[in-house]
Amino acid sequence: MIQNQYVTEYIKLWKTGKIELNKERIMLIAYLEKHILTRDDLYFDETMLENFIKFAERWYFPLEPFQKFFSAFVFLLYKEDDANFYEQFLLLMGRGAGKMVSSPPWRTSLSFRCMASRNITCRLWPTTRNRPRHLLRKSMTL
Repeated sequence: MIQNQYVTEYIKLWKTGKIELNKERIMLIAYLEKHILTRDDLYFDETMLENFIKFAERWYFPLEPFQKFFSAFVFLLYKEDDANFYEQFLLLMGRGAGKMVSSPPWRTSLSFRCMASRNITCRLWPTTRNRPRHLLRKSMTL
């Protein structure tokens, strides 16, 4: 079983009732606990994650627990060859929700992972009622 302090902290916040989550996030946590966090062939690159968090909080803004939770999975790697477990990330959030994918620290972090011969694709589809649906399908690929 694998663990990460930010993943564990975020799940604990929800289970103790300190934060509320929508049904999709609850389903995500159930999936992660059943199928991902129980695996022995994966690990979180704690050093790179901590470096990213220090970088973001020093040069941009303090990260919220949900941002650290999602960021941890950028650094979830296979033990065998250090390849990324997740190669694509899709975050759907309303305007003003703090999507770090659109922020410089997350783009920088993903760029470093890509330069380390890892292929990561991020798609950002913000939800807004002011734009036509076809514009929401545009993606940002790193």
